Amino acid sequence: MQCFATKRWKILDDRVKLSVRLDGHNLPWKRPNLSAPGTTYNLNNPGAFGRFTGTVGDFSNFGTAQANVQMNFRAEF
Repeated sequence: MQCFATKRWKILDDRVKLSVRLDGHNLPWKRPNLSAPGTTYNLNNPGAFGRFTGTVGDFSNFGTAQANVQMNFRAEF
């Protein structure tokens, strides 16, 4: 789930605009994006077949199980 909040200000007769944006990803439930299950069958470890062993993504594409919050500042003139 993605959440965001934005606040904008106009300064100097609409010639300068400032904005602050707060983005939150994977809030509030912290659900992971699981990787593909194991597809090889190993006779030494048959219990690993079909199990999810990891998550997909990192902070840049917001695929981890952790909640991520990002703040942006923008000035237009």
